[in-house]
Amino acid sequence: MHLLTVPNDNQIELFWSADVPWVNDQYFIYRADSLNGDFLLIDSSTNSYFLDSGLINQKNYCYYVKSYGSYQDSTVFSPLINCSQKVCDSPYDFTPPCPPQIEILGDCNEEINTLFWTNPNDSCSDDAVSYSLYFTPFLDSSFSLISNFNDINDTTFQHQYQYNNTNSIAGCYYITATDSAIYNNESFPSDTVCFDNCPSYIFPNIFTPNQDNNNDFFQVIMPIKFINTINLNIYNRWGQIVFSSFNPEFKWDGIQQETLLECPSGTYYYQCQINTIRIFGIETLNVNGYFQLTRDINTNNQ
Repeated sequence: MHLLTVPNDNQIELFWSADVPWVNDQYFIYRADSLNGDFLLIDSSTNSYFLDSGLINQKNYCYYVKSYGSYQDSTVFSPLINCSQKVCDSPYDFTPPCPPQIEILGDCNEEINTLFWTNPNDSCSDDAVSYSLYFTPFLDSSFSLISNFNDINDTTFQHQYQYNNTNSIAGCYYITATDSAIYNNESFPSDTVCFDNCPSYIFPNIFTPNQDNNNDFFQVIMPIKFINTINLNIYNRWGQIVFSSFNPEFKWDGIQQETLLECPSGTYYYQCQINTIRIFGIETLNVNGYFQLTRDINTNNQ
């Protein structure tokens, strides 16, 4: 009879097989602290498996199994007794904790994500000691580790990052739990949670460049949120470009870029390609509109 042991966290599984011509009816499992120790009967089984649990990790345990069997022919002596070889093994934690459950609360106004997760030791594990938080800014990008938490009771985190020097909270997260440093088993990833940006880029409908320090510039209404780049052209009523910019925080003072002359009061038109930062990548919005340039009646318009 051959005995095989498989260690795990605080337990050792025993498997055995017997290649004999008779039928084994029952097996008795013996255990000692060493090969030369006193083996004591700890249990019996009618199949070829036994789980010895409640053990101390990394402590040595030795086993053998004794089988009792018989032939169907009652004239043959029984019981027939057979013993396995002696095998020693030590429990070792190969089992990772269960993953935490994670939630996300995104705040576009404050431009920050708050993450909450459960402590697996409160439900489905007993030896988790740390967490690892992973993040990707885009759905089709790989996750990377952004933070480790060595306090198992630390179950919240706030996150904000910059994409091309622009604040963003778009992205996805998952978290894992890890047990003690001796074993360092990391759990499967939690469910993935995501949040998307809420881009804001609003043009005004009038400005008055009369140098009174009140609405002297044509510029988008603050705050600008989650904008990567723009491509802006402003036209007069004859379709001539009077101002262009790639800067999301542009400020036009009503001066024609080429001639450096004041543009007269009237209706002007803009075309703007706005590249917003979103969870699925850079999303381009094409915006068209018009606004009024109004000067003081005493200004000498060109």
